[in-house]
Amino acid sequence: LTIFRLAEGTEIPLIVRTRREGDRIKPFGLNGHKKIKELFIDEKIPLQQRKIWPIVTDQSGNILWVPGLKKSCYEARSSKEAIYILRYR
Repeated sequence: LTIFRLAEGTEIPLIVRTRREGDRIKPFGLNGHKKIKELFIDEKIPLQQRKIWPIVTDQSGNILWVPGLKKSCYEARSSKEAIYILRYR
């Protein structure tokens, strides 16, 4: 989960920010949404790290990626479909 293939048509600029109250991601392969708070709890991320964990959104505020944890349904399915590849180190 260290790369994300940005699909054509994604509203840019992209925004990298920390978690906000009520944030939800629409995970790939899952119908519906998942709260970011629940994702952090499920993955056992310590409270101090949750405050600084990066979240990548599009211009409309759709959460595209929580690096290292979860990708959204907005990811391009192949490298050929991707217009950019984001990498998290």
